[in-house]
Amino acid sequence: MARISLSHPLAVPGRHSFAAELSYVFFMLGVTTVATAIAIWLAVAEGLELFFVVLTVVYLAITTFGVTGGLHRYFSHKSFRCKRWLEIVLALLGTLAGQDFFIRWIYVHRVHHRYTDQPGDPHSPWYDGEKRLGVVRGLIHAHNGWLFRPEPAVVPSVVPDLLRDPVLVAIDRLSPLITLAGVILPGLIALLYEPSLHAFMLGVLWAGFVRLFIMYHVSWGVNSFGHRFGGKVPDQTHNARNNPLLGILTFGDGWHANHHEFAASARHGFGAQLDITYLILCAMAKLGWVWDLRLPPEQAVQSWRQPKAASASR
Repeated sequence: MARISLSHPLAVPGRHSFAAELSYVFFMLGVTTVATAIAIWLAVAEGLELFFVVLTVVYLAITTFGVTGGLHRYFSHKSFRCKRWLEIVLALLGTLAGQDFFIRWIYVHRVHHRYTDQPGDPHSPWYDGEKRLGVVRGLIHAHNGWLFRPEPAVVPSVVPDLLRDPVLVAIDRLSPLITLAGVILPGLIALLYEPSLHAFMLGVLWAGFVRLFIMYHVSWGVNSFGHRFGGKVPDQTHNARNNPLLGILTFGDGWHANHHEFAASARHGFGAQLDITYLILCAMAKLGWVWDLRLPPEQAVQSWRQPKAASASR
């Protein structure tokens, strides 16, 4: 497979200045951390009403699905087809998660699958460029250390489907504003509950910043812990792991060994492995909003999960 150049010269939608990328990093690592500390301090000092807890959890669940069902399974892997209006909603919900520019997120994920845990993988706990990493340095690099590296231009051949769509390109260019709007929105919702500056600030702090803080570290946990700790299938050829805790927190994306084996599958959790994203997609399919959910043959899943048993039965 031809290696993607890390110094590709084309300036295309999806390429942003290093300063713009660093502003996202500063927001993800600095602003949300400080805001979360302030939110916790206020909660300890004056308590926290149930409304703000519910608002945070609901908004967290919605935007988590925007990442798992939208950015990941739909846009990165085309695991299902959906109505045009839902496609745009998924793009917006994924961008509300504030994890990067819209097209950049998908580009990085596709490159990650092309070079999983090998030189060229942007956020592997095993390699930083060509350099092999130890456990601690690898976890730091894969969790968020990789964000501090200048990011290469988006190579058009990796995301041609996105670059052809003017609406998706517009969402990419507006990603920082969409992320900011996503932080302010729960504050406006809180005003409906209590029309005061105090309620607005609590809505912004909890359902805005604390929500993002949780989402960031859970998502990064898949890059780091999800490639180091958890269950493996005996004959698997990659280092992704099925991590039960991540499987629950990420709505199914933490069943990462399954995902890397069947990357195009709309379902990541098999058997008793809870996959909330897939359950939501099934509900949407019954409503006619999504269709053509891609699934691996059951025999292929069984032979991969239990290779010895499958071999003995033949």
